[in-house]
Amino acid sequence: MKNALLNTKVQASYITFLAFLPLFFTLIYTHSLFKTQINKEESLELAMKYFIQNESYLAPEKQALTSKQSSKIAPKKSQSKTSAKPLNERIENSNLKSNESTKSSILSSKQSEESALNKIQEAIQKAQIYPLIAQKKRMSGVVKVEFMWMSDKTLADLKIIQSSGYTLLDKSALESIRKASLNFPSYERNLKITLPISYEIKSL
Repeated sequence: MKNALLNTKVQASYITFLAFLPLFFTLIYTHSLFKTQINKEESLELAMKYFIQNESYLAPEKQALTSKQSSKIAPKKSQSKTSAKPLNERIENSNLKSNESTKSSILSSKQSEESALNKIQEAIQKAQIYPLIAQKKRMSGVVKVEFMWMSDKTLADLKIIQSSGYTLLDKSALESIRKASLNFPSYERNLKITLPISYEIKSL
């Protein structure tokens, strides 16, 4: 009878052990899973801290890069300023050259005009007529004449603006201009000329 009771107790305890064995394994698995989740959360927190630290470390580098880029850009402005000076100097030099060329052209035109006037005066002196009657009558004086010598080598507007006091001498002066105009030089533009023609009796 006692042996039968012992057998039933052993069987009951064995059955109970078998019944609670899955629960025991479940508890062990849950505990290990909870630990792995904690480890994952800790590693995630560490990774976030590392990322934040790297971000704060990269920010000064970005600022340093932007400051370096701005320092590289800054000399370009100075280069543009310095390059503006040679341009102004070139403009000034070109203006000086143009002024010099205009001055030289004015001088050359004045020289050519003086040369033409000298040739006209020489031609008038060669063609000047002193009538014998005026010489015998001892007529003398200065006739001031004015005329236009045109660019097409024609004589225009010949007139007396100051008489010598003798009609014979005045007519002789006009005739001298007409005769001399055949030998006047050509000129690029019209010339207005006023000059005196002198009639004097030379004493022997």
